[in-house]
Amino acid sequence: MASLEEDIAFLEDFRDRIMRFLTAGAAPSQDPVWGTKGIFQMEEGMKDPAFRALRQEIDRMKGRAALIVEGLGIACVFQHHPPAAAGGPMQRYPLFDLITDNRSQHNIDGALFTGRIDEAIGRLQFAVAERAALAEQSVTAAMPVQPVRDLDAAVTFYGDTLGFACGARGAGFAIVARGAARIMLQASEKPARRAGAAWDAFLEVPDAQMLVDEYTARGLSVPPLATEDGLQGFEVTDPDGNRLFFGRPVSAAP
Repeated sequence: MASLEEDIAFLEDFRDRIMRFLTAGAAPSQDPVWGTKGIFQMEEGMKDPAFRALRQEIDRMKGRAALIVEGLGIACVFQHHPPAAAGGPMQRYPLFDLITDNRSQHNIDGALFTGRIDEAIGRLQFAVAERAALAEQSVTAAMPVQPVRDLDAAVTFYGDTLGFACGARGAGFAIVARGAARIMLQASEKPARRAGAAWDAFLEVPDAQMLVDEYTARGLSVPPLATEDGLQGFEVTDPDGNRLFFGRPVSAAP
């Protein structure tokens, strides 16, 4: 089954071939009165091998094009209303058949074909954009999980001391947030340090010194800013031994 992008590319190619075809020649008519001019134009066009090949390509493509367009709920039918003097019932023709074989006894405007195709391309492009938007929302956030012995005490420390707000809380966990940063605090009887980890969480901040001043004013002992391994910032350890680094890459520092 073709993807949305493949269907878009196919319809764009089909539309371009139609435009070249209608520029080089004219769709024929089987009616000797209504279609004389079209017959002469088509007879001249068919003398050119390139024009004949283009007509064959369109004939091969129009079936799939109709399936795509009709599958989007766009009618692929041309309705012919006979003149009042002639009478007779309304006639319906498969739209894309009229590109290479105009049986409708009508002068067919090329925009009739390309308009339906452009509408179908537009709907497919919207579907692609909608799918991309859903894909972006499929994962909305990532956050470190910090084990803590006393969940209430941890929430209080992160809130009163570090300026985080408790955004959600459940059985055995709480999610605290400040700005775009999120940390999950998880109740654990024996919090353990992660082997080999320099920190348990890295929190990127635009102005680390501002936080140093804020936390110092709240009575927290904060080391001065340091630059190491391409990062500038400072470390804070929570009551359960979880080490948080607040900073940013040196290359991005002001």
